[in-house]
Amino acid sequence: MTSSSAGNGRVASAVLGMRVVTPAMFDKLKDAVTSYAAALASSPDRWADEQAVREQLARHKLTGDRFFTTYSESVRT
Repeated sequence: MTSSSAGNGRVASAVLGMRVVTPAMFDKLKDAVTSYAAALASSPDRWADEQAVREQLARHKLTGDRFFTTYSESVRT
């Protein structure tokens, strides 16, 4: 979910374990994706190198195990 804050709004109902992407977290995510793409575009055929792609995903915390904890916040009730 995206939200202007990590707090629970007046008419919102938080679900157990729910996380939100706040504007600050969205900016952080945009920076990571931009840096990831720039790193892979820095040399020819780097996109085709599975190891390079894997390393850049991990470096920028864009892997499934780190994505949500890095780029979203728990909802405050």
